[in-house]
Amino acid sequence: MLPVAAFSATLKVGDQQRQTCGILEASGQLKDVPYPIEWFNFPVAQPLGEGVQRGHFPMASARLTKEPTWLT
Repeated sequence: MLPVAAFSATLKVGDQQRQTCGILEASGQLKDVPYPIEWFNFPVAQPLGEGVQRGHFPMASARLTKEPTWLT
């Protein structure tokens, strides 16, 4: 694994109501991520989906059905 200093880019992730961020933080999966993550919280899916379509986020998680959906 490369050291954190090897990464100069920040991953921008759109998240609906901090669902994905909360799950990943609680499970400890973000502890050893070798790059910075900037989270953008949205209260509803529509503006989050528009942000993905316009290229503001490379990925996002939204609740469009009973299960969270990854938008890419």
